Amino acid sequence: MVREWRDERNGALSDFVVTQQAFDPDSQQWKDVVRIDTRHGTVHMHRFGKSGNEISRTDLWSYSTREELEDVYRRIDDDVFEGWEEKRGLWSSR
Repeated sequence: MVREWRDERNGALSDFVVTQQAFDPDSQQWKDVVRIDTRHGTVHMHRFGKSGNEISRTDLWSYSTREELEDVYRRIDDDVFEGWEEKRGLWSSR
């Protein structure tokens, strides 16, 4: 799931959230596995356990301009989907 916010005047990216989810057959709900967002002024990744508790938060990149933020945003897909099985395995075990 991807959400992005852009400046209405010029279309510049101002914020984003990319969330990787897995279906939990026990609860019959989709739950977050990994979330990468720009809240708090850095691009960082939250990892969650099956219980919904946050396991870790890792800073990935810092940025100071909208151009740098756009560049990071383009690279996010690789980071979210690379190692998907490993991330899901950690999620399942927590």
